[in-house]
Order: sequence, then structure tokens, then C-alpha cells
Amino acid sequence: MDLKWRWDQGRLDYSRFTNIRNIAYALAELDNMSFDAENHIRATLMAYTGLPFKPAHYKVWRNYSRTFSCCFLAARVDNRLITTDVCRKLIESDPESRWEVDEYLSFLIPRFSYPFPAFSDFHISDNRIYPMCAIIKLLLARYKQLGDASITYEDVFSLLIGNRVTGYENEEFYLTLPVSNRKPIGDEGRQVRELMIFLSQASFLTWINSTLHIDIEDAGVLSTILKVATPVEMGLQTNADASVIALTTVDQHDIHVVGGVSRETHADLMFTEGKRVRTTHLRLERSAKLRNHFLQKEPRPILCDMCKVDNDKRYPWTKDLIEIHHLLPLASSLEIKRLKTSLNDIVALCPSCHRGVHVYYRNWLKNQQVDDFTNRAEAYNVYNEAKQQLWLG
Repeated sequence: MDLKWRWDQGRLDYSRFTNIRNIAYALAELDNMSFDAENHIRATLMAYTGLPFKPAHYKVWRNYSRTFSCCFLAARVDNRLITTDVCRKLIESDPESRWEVDEYLSFLIPRFSYPFPAFSDFHISDNRIYPMCAIIKLLLARYKQLGDASITYEDVFSLLIGNRVTGYENEEFYLTLPVSNRKPIGDEGRQVRELMIFLSQASFLTWINSTLHIDIEDAGVLSTILKVATPVEMGLQTNADASVIALTTVDQHDIHVVGGVSRETHADLMFTEGKRVRTTHLRLERSAKLRNHFLQKEPRPILCDMCKVDNDKRYPWTKDLIEIHHLLPLASSLEIKRLKTSLNDIVALCPSCHRGVHVYYRNWLKNQQVDDFTNRAEAYNVYNEAKQQLWLG
């Protein structure tokens, strides 16, 4: 049977990690609430997330149950909204216990399989396919062979769906896949594309120009990535919602996080101060793929956004000494990966200004007694404060 690869089409904003966490906070408040309280459910979700949950004439659960289930957040049990273990891990009060994007995805990737209980064609007896595991294994196999790897959603159809891969196969198998004539039918292309964009939030992946790239600095993490891409079989139930609860139960399962910030400096350590959300931010800023895309897009000369220095002119023996800085240092990278031209959250900074901004952020967050910025506008304002301080100085 050729199972359809899908995601919750058209709900990509709701699959952004920062929004997933906000949805988790809302669902935790609604935990065990009867679905008869529709108005309260909608109002709570909108208040926590700022998302519209349209259309208003549809009940939230009718229109967004796939979103909550695909993101491992909640299920419907005896007409009550029941949150999952994953939902609770995302909102832990202790920052060191609370899951960030890599912990979350390392749990979800090897457990998300087709048939998936969020969709109407769910049958427990069908053979299982682990789409995200298959995508990552194809990238790993190519990376080990070529030293670089990327795939498009057309590749997914031609190589993976067309050859009916399951995600269980070893890496060598993925190098032998023949090109098939399988192409997307109807909305399949958008479904798979959105699945890949959701997956690209992992720190070792990058979505640029409608292409998913493996994006690492140290080949030593490949074995950990392979563990993330190894299917974990969970006991599904004949009831779809009971299956969601089973899939999302966090017991003593290993969470294989592909982490570590390379090229740390004293300023980096001051900035992160043990907070993994900002560690993820630093990894994103060192994305070679994203940096190259930014440099290709920007007109020359590329000046530091803060001090306005042309580093190539100041240091003529160097090339592209400039660094990229994310104005919104949140855990999710989907903000700047969603569309091929969406680099609006990135500015160019010289190394000195870059380190200085991180320390300014760290001091501001410490004075406010918070772990991170709450939204894009707040991050932009603090960045502009730092820039103004430099100019006034």
C-alpha cells in the first residue's frame, strides 16, 4: 500500500516551535476541560499564542486537532481535552528540564509514523513508515559519500515515496535508490514540503531555497543524528486518540540531542550562561549554509550594521570576515527558513560588534530577570538600543 506522506497542510505557522510552546501553555491551562466549553478553548489559545485559529464558525478541535496531534501536544479522551507528556515537557518551570527544539524533535522524529492517528485513514494493521527518519537517512548517506547533502521535496517523491522506503533501512540502502517517476498528486507536494520545513527546525538541518540541507560543522555528530533517525516503535491502540497518548508518553526514553556550540568565546559563554535556548541561537548563527545564502543575497560591500565598517576593506587580506546575527534569538529557526527570501531577521555584523551585542542581550535579559525575549518586536528594540549605545559612545 502506497501510504500518503502528509503533514497538517496550511498550518505551518502553528508548527513553528515558538508557537508550539505557546500552544502547549494554553493546552495545559485547558487540560481535562470538556469540549463543550468551545468559546473558552478558543479564547485561551488565542490569548496565549496571538494566532487566529480561523475560521471562527468552526470549532477549534474540528479544525486544529491534526495540528495538536501531529505536534504531540493533546488528544481527545471521553470528550475532554487531554494534554500529553510532551506538552508538559515543553512548559517545565525549570529551564534546564524544559525541552527546547532539539529535545522536542529528537523525541518526535523517530516516533512520527504513517499511518498516523491524526488522519482519517489511520489503520493500526497497516505497515509503518517513518518519513522523517527516511529523509534524514537519505541526507546522512549523501553527506558521508559527498561531504555535503541536500534534498528537495521532488527528491522525496522520486526516491523515497516512489521506492516505498520505510525509514528502517540502513544508510547504505539509500545510496542505491533508483529514480522513480513518482510525482506529487494534488496537494501532496505542499504536504511534504511543509513536513520538511517543520523538520528543518532541528539544529543540524537548514531549509533554504526550497531545499533541505544537512548543516553541521563537526562530523562527530553524525552518529547522534543516526540515533535520532532510528525508528522507535510505540504500542499503538485501535483508538486514534489513545494512540496519540501512547506515542507521546515520556518514560525513560533516550533523547539524542545533536548539540554543542563550536568556536565558543568568552562572550558566547557569558551570553548563553547555561541557557540552551540561546545556545541554539548561537548554533543557528554559525550555520554555514545560511551564511553563504545571506552573503550571496546581499549587495557588496557588506557593511557591519552597527559600526558601518567594511571589513574586506579594513582587512584586505581577508574575504567575508562579516558574521550573521539573528535579531530574534529564539529556539525555533523556522522564522528565517520558511520562505526562500525570508532573511529579514538577519543582519551583518563584524566579529567585535557581534560579540558585543550578545553581551548586551545577556545583560538586558539578566536585568529583566527573564530567559529570553518574548517576541520579535522586543528583540528588535533591544538590538536597536545596543546600536544606539555604540553610536552615542
